[in-house]
Amino acid sequence: MLTSLTPVQKVVLVIAAAALVLGVGLTVVSRVNRAEPGQPTVQYEPAEPGPAPIHVDVVGEVVRPGLYRLPAGARVEDAVRAAGGFTLRARVSSVNRAAFLDDGQQVCVEAKAPAETTTSSTATTDETPHEPATASPSQPRPSRTQLPIVPVVRPAPQPEVPATTTPTTPMKPQRVRLNSAGLEKLQELPGVGPELAQRILYYRHEHGKFRSFEELGNVKGVGAKTIANIRTAATLN
Repeated sequence: MLTSLTPVQKVVLVIAAAALVLGVGLTVVSRVNRAEPGQPTVQYEPAEPGPAPIHVDVVGEVVRPGLYRLPAGARVEDAVRAAGGFTLRARVSSVNRAAFLDDGQQVCVEAKAPAETTTSSTATTDETPHEPATASPSQPRPSRTQLPIVPVVRPAPQPEVPATTTPTTPMKPQRVRLNSAGLEKLQELPGVGPELAQRILYYRHEHGKFRSFEELGNVKGVGAKTIANIRTAATLN
């Protein structure tokens, strides 16, 4: 049948067959890629990497001291268990077993304090009294020499001589020098306080030395009675 076709008809037939095959292939591919209705599309996401493990150095009173690799979030108790646990000499309270560990941390378990031992000495010291040596029966005991008894003569008591007391002469109080005494010395005068002593100094600075006790009346606050009291305890020097 194909032999009866002309060359042009054969070319057209080949092109039609190729187009048919191409159309069928595209239809199959589109159906495969098309999602069926009612079924969810599954998406795959890469899993997040977990926390990296940590490395801890365990030293001290543990069975196997060394460097251990532990998971993140491990505690001190986990590190001690990895090292074989505590030894008999370990002081457990030296570490916090509930604390979390960090990468590069060192866990040091301390040892118990050595017990204080007291040793008793059996050697005889100089302070230990020695027992007197007993003489053997074959050796005679030395005879004790009796010393003569000498009576003790006490000297006669001497008569007591009454102590002579020299009467003390009371010292006369030194008078205050009115024209040369300072602020504290002026306050020793009867009836003169800090304020009045300051006024006397100011008057003496302005007018010179006092020529008489009556001149004290020019100082504010000094009356006749005060002048009389100052006269008994002061001098104009």
